[in-house]
Amino acid sequence: MARRAAISIIRENAQLRVENNQLQSEIAFRELRIASLKSRRLAAVPASALEALRNKQNELQNDKREFKIFCELRVDEINRRTTELLEKEVICNIFC
Repeated sequence: MARRAAISIIRENAQLRVENNQLQSEIAFRELRIASLKSRRLAAVPASALEALRNKQNELQNDKREFKIFCELRVDEINRRTTELLEKEVICNIFC
């Protein structure tokens, strides 16, 4: 009985040592990764470039808005002309 308990304790000890080594390796890897990320230089974008991008985005949004309004006006015009043509066709069919 005591022998089985001792064997069980020895096995558990060995498993815990393996797990401990794996965790230490993982910690070392993560520390190395953090150090490499900290040493990496971040790309700095000048304020003028950001302002130019903002201006371009605003310009594109305005163009999109104007184009949408233009398209809506064209659709309205086409619908109006279609209605006129249908009315003229009905009148022509009646009198012709």
